[in-house]
Amino acid sequence: MATACISQALAWTGVILRTKFIGMRTRGESVSNSVIARPKSSATSILLVALMTTVALSVVHVPLALGASSVTDQIHLSWTGNPATSITVMWHTPSSTNAASVQYGTTTAYGFTVTGTTFPSSGSGYLHQALLFGLTPQTTYHYRVVADDGSWSSDRSFSTAPSGGGDFNFVTLGDMGRTNNSIVISNLAAGEDAAFTVGAGDYWYSGGAETATDQWFNINQQLMSTAAFMPSRGNHESLNDFLVRFSLPPPETYYSFQYGATHFLVIDTNQNFTTGSPQRSFIESDLQQAASNPSVKWVFAIFHHPPFASSSSFQSLTARQELSPLFDRYGVDMVISGHAHFYERTFPVKSDGTRVSTDPFLYVNPGAPIYLVTGGGGADPRSMCSATKQVWSVTCITVYEFLQIHVSSNFIQLAAVGIDGKAFDGFTLTKGSTADTTSPSQPKALAAASSTAAQVDLSWQPSTDDVALVGYDLYRDGVKLASAGWWATSYSDTSVSPSTTHTYAVVAFDSARNYSVASDRVTVTTPPGFVLLPTDDATVRSDLPSNNYRASSTLQADYSPVKNFLLKFSISGVGSKTVISAQLRLFVVDPSPVGGTFYQVSNSWTESTVNWNNAPPIGSSNPVAQLRVVSTGFWCGVDVTPIINGDETFSLRIDSSSSDAVYFSSKEGSHPPQLVVTISN
Repeated sequence: MATACISQALAWTGVILRTKFIGMRTRGESVSNSVIARPKSSATSILLVALMTTVALSVVHVPLALGASSVTDQIHLSWTGNPATSITVMWHTPSSTNAASVQYGTTTAYGFTVTGTTFPSSGSGYLHQALLFGLTPQTTYHYRVVADDGSWSSDRSFSTAPSGGGDFNFVTLGDMGRTNNSIVISNLAAGEDAAFTVGAGDYWYSGGAETATDQWFNINQQLMSTAAFMPSRGNHESLNDFLVRFSLPPPETYYSFQYGATHFLVIDTNQNFTTGSPQRSFIESDLQQAASNPSVKWVFAIFHHPPFASSSSFQSLTARQELSPLFDRYGVDMVISGHAHFYERTFPVKSDGTRVSTDPFLYVNPGAPIYLVTGGGGADPRSMCSATKQVWSVTCITVYEFLQIHVSSNFIQLAAVGIDGKAFDGFTLTKGSTADTTSPSQPKALAAASSTAAQVDLSWQPSTDDVALVGYDLYRDGVKLASAGWWATSYSDTSVSPSTTHTYAVVAFDSARNYSVASDRVTVTTPPGFVLLPTDDATVRSDLPSNNYRASSTLQADYSPVKNFLLKFSISGVGSKTVISAQLRLFVVDPSPVGGTFYQVSNSWTESTVNWNNAPPIGSSNPVAQLRVVSTGFWCGVDVTPIINGDETFSLRIDSSSSDAVYFSSKEGSHPPQLVVTISN
């Protein structure tokens, strides 16, 4: 049944087996480049050649007797030079029977061919790399790559960066994995038509299985073959795999690049970044140069382990102590990390944890970075936000997601996009002063609908603004009900009662707090019904089978140790009318990747006496509903309509398949469970 939650120095094992390509483009002909090793000395040169020979013999798994193949896969783009005038193409083939050639041009007639280098993959087959350079800024190019049999791949395209400023969009995500959810998130991100993607670490989760790494590159080929993919290294990428599979600016595991007027610093938090280390010297020098460069308007820092995260086991206090003071000093605007498998954003916050704003949507010259955790790229959400929100945290949600970021000369707008393709969070960041005296456009087509007795769903068409739309204020019966961010075009009011009439309106506002004309007002009446609290609820535990927990303020479901909880409701007032819907609402106190499986059981229990030994068993009954990922501070709805026939008493027992327990508020807690019953007129 339907369920939903509603918001409010490298070791030899790391030797690079490939070399960088210094490209040469020609019209009508191709020019190849020899493979050049990069030893530190004569002694290391001899060792490197021996090592390369040994490894090359060990990793070639494709029998040459099979002949040439037309397979080209794992195509991905990156930048090793200026994003406005160059791009690097990498791809994979089973063997190395053809030179690493790329045809490209501004049309599908191409016109240019460049030939790069071929080297053994860290898995089976070979990787090819070619640099396309001397490109025209802000121009779309078509390209295709060669296969082993000399045929060409299908056509793809990419766009170069502007030579100066200008608006652009990019996406960022982390902790991606190879699940069905990974595929959905990757395809959604690819559909954003962004200028490039920044990776927050932990990509293929291969466990050393190179076939799994190959699989990840093919899952994400759509995302990475039409726009550059610029990754930071996570703790699940071995150093050798990362260096072989990606081509990045030196020294590759950490680096920086500039796109338009925006500077990006990519850090490797798996390597030493403390004072005196080579990486620390790079970080400080890079940030200092960016801060003193008048062409740089915005600065982003990207790495895997988050300095600020509502999870003690995934938050890196070392990163906060070592890096955050540098971000404060050199004016970094936004810090993007992964590692924790959830989404979180902070207010602008200084390295000592002091937040400099309490506005949830708009930050004007805040003077401190905003920290983002984007760990919902598809890997299982095994890490959770803590039950107690930190003072610097705006929101923390366990959800599959990626971030879509719009950058302009005067403002940045971020939207967090869920697996349903809809934005669920975001903010606007402005810098400098902008004369903005024009109000946003009026929100249009406001609609209100109420299909249940205790909820009204609003929707409207987005407003526009000449500078930056920031959000909307929502009014019910002339009183401000809530605010929503610029990305929102809908809102659910769950504070209404059955059989009541309300009038709604929406007002848009911009970065200067100019307000639009209010939308047209809409009136809606909720259907008849009632909201019930449980007569009984309790948790039962297999490890403490004779204990009774009737007075607990939480209801708990867990797999280790096994805990279940029970709910009992007595319905009266339906009479001869028909039950249209019945929704159980539960408020999440502590999150889990599994909200529980709901079974109807016997009513032969009371909360004052129930324990594990005498609780009504689940038996062989089929589940009424299942609840997946749940996040702290959200109401989750469970459809129990099929088991409600009228005035009656019914009981539910809820178990879990996860050893990360879920906690809901009990009727003794601050947000008791609710049963919303909607009936016919």
